[in-house]
Amino acid sequence: MHRSHLVATVFAFIAALVFAGPSVAGSTSKHHRCGHDEPDAGMFKEHAERLGLDEKTLADIQKVVETSQTRSGELKSEMRTAYLELHTLLSQDLPKERDVMKLAERIGKLDTEKRKQRLAAVLKVRSLLTSEQRAELVKIREEKKEAFLAPIREACAEDMERLCPGMGPGPERGMCLHEHKAELSEGCRSAVREMHGGHHQEGKSCSEKSEGDASSAE
Repeated sequence: MHRSHLVATVFAFIAALVFAGPSVAGSTSKHHRCGHDEPDAGMFKEHAERLGLDEKTLADIQKVVETSQTRSGELKSEMRTAYLELHTLLSQDLPKERDVMKLAERIGKLDTEKRKQRLAAVLKVRSLLTSEQRAELVKIREEKKEAFLAPIREACAEDMERLCPGMGPGPERGMCLHEHKAELSEGCRSAVREMHGGHHQEGKSCSEKSEGDASSAE
């Protein structure tokens, strides 16, 4: 995928998230740009006192996260190799359909395994917490999400009213904003660019998670 297409995709995702209703935006975590796909040991350590986490629980969480990240890295490496093989194959004048489909199946299996192992890590971490700690964790994530989204909501509020009047909460509002991106105010554009930049600076996991989709669309 070319950079302009990637930026447009990220813009659409951010817009849909920012202007979605609680049922969509409220489901996101500290990694709200990626979803509940990988636990964050740093966040647990930062809020250990508020969550009431002892040293043993923190160590157990760290172990789960490290194991998950190691396996995730291995799977990403395997996926990169598979995508390169696919790219080489598709560069041929007339590649064999059987070979192309075999690689596509391999990539699909690797992607599924990566998602499953991350979800397994999330569930494992949750099992280490009490019900009270899980409830407090939800509050912490909501606070972080709101702090992250507040600047772009404010910057793009007038654009939403002007370009998508009367449209209720939901992903449609974000997509509407994306469809009118050429008409956005400079303030809204700047906020989106800044959020896009923070997306890459604060953690590479989100971009890496999208790497397969981006590569396949080139």
